[in-house]
Amino acid sequence: DRYFMINNLKKNEELLLLLFTSSLLLLINIGNIKEFFCDDEYLYIKIAGEMFQKKVLFIPVWFEEAAYFKPPFTYWLMMMFFPFGGVNITTGRFSIAFISVFTIYFIYLLGKRLYGREEGYLAGLLTCTSFGYLIYGRVGMMDMPLTFFMTLSIYSFYRAFQEKSSFYGALFFVLT
Repeated sequence: DRYFMINNLKKNEELLLLLFTSSLLLLINIGNIKEFFCDDEYLYIKIAGEMFQKKVLFIPVWFEEAAYFKPPFTYWLMMMFFPFGGVNITTGRFSIAFISVFTIYFIYLLGKRLYGREEGYLAGLLTCTSFGYLIYGRVGMMDMPLTFFMTLSIYSFYRAFQEKSSFYGALFFVLT
């Protein structure tokens, strides 16, 4: 059958397979800083770590000074994972991999609504196996949270347009 026999899978099995595949690809060797490392990643994880240790939520802090380099969502995301793995580069990367998997989920949903189940699966699979996604989907930088919000806002816009939904319309504006 076309698209690797997607028709033989039950409705939720394809989604679980896609999320498992993307999780596996993003988590393999995630702690290896020799594979890909950027100075900005170190900066963002240190800012999130200092915010976490000082219990400061709304003001990004670096060396005890306000650091308004970027919006705080990525710092908050990293801070959510620090209680489980400590303040380190691997835990900061886990948070980005987590949001990257959610991005794949919404790409699947958008593709499914636009073109069908098989096409949604293929869109998610092609995205999670692309080179750029495999790199930036596991590095503690701002790119994947931005991609997540862009994807979710496009999905919300489409739902608002199709369903004439004021909820999704408002969600689109909030996310954008």
